[in-house]
Amino acid sequence: MPLPEHLNDPARLEKWFFDSIEVDPVPIDDILSTLVEAHIAGESERCEEWAELLQETLLEKKDKHSVLAVLAVRNNWLRDRPEFRNICKDTMARALDDRKGKAYLASIESNGKITTSEYIRRVQVLMGLEEGALCTEKTWGFGVVKRIDDFYKKVSIDFKKKPGHELSFSYAAETLNLIDPDHLLALRHNDSSRLKRMVEDSPGDIVRIALRSYGPMSAPVLQELLTSEVMGVGDWRQFWEHARRELKSDPLIDVPTRRNDPIRLLETAKTYGDEWTHEFQKIRDVSAILAGIEELCRETATLHEQQRKVVAERLNFSIKAVKGSEPDQLVRVTLVASKLGLDGDGLVDTARVADTLLEQKTLKSACSGLPARDVEALLAFLAQHDSERLSLSLIETLFSLPAHVLELAIERLCMLGQEEELSGRVRSVFGIREMVLPLLYYVCNHPEVLENWSLGSTSDLMIQVVEALNKRTGKDRKTIKLIAIKFDDTGWLERILDGMNDRERVDLISRIRSSRGWDESTRRSVMGRMIRIVPELQRALAGGGEEEKKRSLLTSWRSYRERQEQLRELIEVHIPQNSKDIGHARSYGDLRENFEYHSAKDQQALLMRRKAEWEKDLAEVHGTDFPEASISKICMGTGVELERADGTRERYWILGEWDRDEALGVISGRSEMARRLEAASVGDNIQLPGDSEEARSLVIEILPLDEKVRAWISGT
Repeated sequence: MPLPEHLNDPARLEKWFFDSIEVDPVPIDDILSTLVEAHIAGESERCEEWAELLQETLLEKKDKHSVLAVLAVRNNWLRDRPEFRNICKDTMARALDDRKGKAYLASIESNGKITTSEYIRRVQVLMGLEEGALCTEKTWGFGVVKRIDDFYKKVSIDFKKKPGHELSFSYAAETLNLIDPDHLLALRHNDSSRLKRMVEDSPGDIVRIALRSYGPMSAPVLQELLTSEVMGVGDWRQFWEHARRELKSDPLIDVPTRRNDPIRLLETAKTYGDEWTHEFQKIRDVSAILAGIEELCRETATLHEQQRKVVAERLNFSIKAVKGSEPDQLVRVTLVASKLGLDGDGLVDTARVADTLLEQKTLKSACSGLPARDVEALLAFLAQHDSERLSLSLIETLFSLPAHVLELAIERLCMLGQEEELSGRVRSVFGIREMVLPLLYYVCNHPEVLENWSLGSTSDLMIQVVEALNKRTGKDRKTIKLIAIKFDDTGWLERILDGMNDRERVDLISRIRSSRGWDESTRRSVMGRMIRIVPELQRALAGGGEEEKKRSLLTSWRSYRERQEQLRELIEVHIPQNSKDIGHARSYGDLRENFEYHSAKDQQALLMRRKAEWEKDLAEVHGTDFPEASISKICMGTGVELERADGTRERYWILGEWDRDEALGVISGRSEMARRLEAASVGDNIQLPGDSEEARSLVIEILPLDEKVRAWISGT
C-alpha cells in the first residue's frame, strides 16, 4: 500500500515506484492511487512521466485492463484534451492486437465525434463483455451476456424484457453499462432469496447497496427504484420507517430533512467543528448556504456563539447577493433567520428584507413560488413587521395570486381586520364574465361567503363554475382542475345542492349535461352523483332511465383507440407523475396544513376514479366502422341535412358515444341534437336545441356517410 510519507520524500517515492513496477503482478491500484496523490501535491510533470513508463511496462506484460486504467487516470489529468485521444487509440491498438480486440476498436472508431473520456468508457465496456457478465441498457433494462461474436461484431444478451437480443459492438459500447457483482441488480439476479431477507431484516443495508450502485438520490427516487426492482409498492412505508431508524445512527449516511434533497454515502463521518465552519464560510451560492444551515441545525441541537455568528454572517451575505432578484430565496433566508432567532438579536438585517418583500410586485413573486407552509410563515413575519403595508399589498395583488396563496392572503387580511375592504373588492369582480379562477375556487371551498359578503346565490356561483369548466385552457388550468375535483366530493355537492331550489338544481344538471367541460364518462359520473343526492333530478334528464340503458353502446374505432390511448397515458404518465407530486408535497412538512399535499391527493382520487370509469367504458362500449345503414330514417351511422327557420342549411353526421368533430359536423349519438333527430324522416319538422316552438327545423335529406367521414372514422 502507498505510504503518505512517500509524497514528502521524492527519492523514496521514486525508489518505491520503480520497485513496484518490477513486481509481478504489478500492484496497479496502489501505484495509481499514489500517483494521483502526488499529482495533487504538485508533482504533475514527474507523475506524467511515470505514468507513461507504467503504461509501457503494462503493455510488455500484456495487461490490457491495467493499461486502460492508466489511460483513464492520465485523461483526468489532461482534462479530456482532444489530442490525447490519438494516444489512447494507438496505445489500445497495441494492447488489443487479437481479432476480438481489433473488432472492438474498429466498432468504436467508427464514431469520430466522441470525447476521450467516452472513448475510454466504451473500450472498458467492450473489454468487459464476457459470457455471464451483467449489464443494463437504457431500453431493455437488466441483462446477462450470453455470447460474443467477434466475426459479425455482435453480442447476444438475455435481457429480462427480451432474451437473446443481439446488439452490434458499436451500439453495445454506446448504450451498455456493466455492473459489478455487488450491484443491487447483480444481487437480485444472483441471490434473490438473500435480497428478500435483507429487505425484511436489514433495510438500512439495502439503502446502502442502492446508493453504492446508483449514487446519491432523493427519497422519492429511491422509493421508485426499490419498489420497481426489489419490493412491492405496498411494502415501502414500513421498509422506509425501519431503514431511516437504522441509518439515523450511521455517521457515513447523510439523510437530509428535505425529502427531495439527495441521500448520500460519505467516505468519512462529517463533523461540525472548526474545519466545517471554515469551509462553510467560503460558500457563496445562496442555495448551498441555506442547505448547509439546515444540515447544521439538523445535527446540532443548539448553536454555540461562534456558529451563530458564522450563520448570521452567511445569511447577511445571502441577503446582499440576492437583493430583490430572487424573492423566494430572500424569503428562505428570512424564515431561517427568524427560526434561529437571529433577527431578534440584530445579527441578521431582516427588517431591510421585510421592506423589500412588502413591495407589491416582489410579494406576489415571492409567494407564488413558495409552498403554503412557507407562505403562511412569511405573511405572519411581514404582519409583525408592518401590518398596514402588508394589508395594502395583499389587497392590491389579491386577484393575481395563485389559489393556495389567495386562500392564505384572505385569511391573513381577515385577521388584520380588513374583511370589509376585502369583501368590497371581491364583490366588484365576482360574477363578471372573465371570473378570477383562484377566487372562484376559494368561494367553492367557502360557500358561506356568498351570504356573508353579499356575493349572490349558490346558483350564481355554479353558473360561474360550469362556465369556467368549459374553458380548460390557459395559465389557470391547474386551478380549473381543482374546481373540477370538487364535483367528486359528495359532501360538497350535497351542500351545494342543498343551497339551491328545485328549478336551480334542474338548471344546473342541464348545464352540466350540455357542457363541454367534461368528457362523456366523467359527465355521466357527475350527473349520477347528483341524482343519488336528489333523485328527482332523474326526470330532468330527457331520454334517460331504462331507455338510456338499452341504447347500443357503439363508437368509432378512431374514438375507441383515442380512449385507449388516454387510458394508457393516464396509467403510465399522469398517475406516476401524481405519485411524484405527492412525494414532493410531503417534503414541505406538516400534512394537516399542506395545501400542495391535499391538492395532489385530491388529484390522485380524481385520477383513480377516472381510471376506473374509463376501464369500465372500454369494457362496455364497442368499436365499429359504421357499416352502411338504412337512410329511410335518421339513425346512428347516417347524415342529415337540415334547414333552419331562418333558411340556413346545416349538415350533421350522427356517430357513436365518443364521436365529435365540430369542423366536420360529426356529433355523438348521445348528444341532445342526435336524440331529437332520432327516427325522423325527410320532411319532418323537429324542434332542435336553439329552436323555439314556432321556429322548427326541417329535415331536407338523410344521407349515407361520405368519404370524408369514413376517412375520419378510420383515423386517416
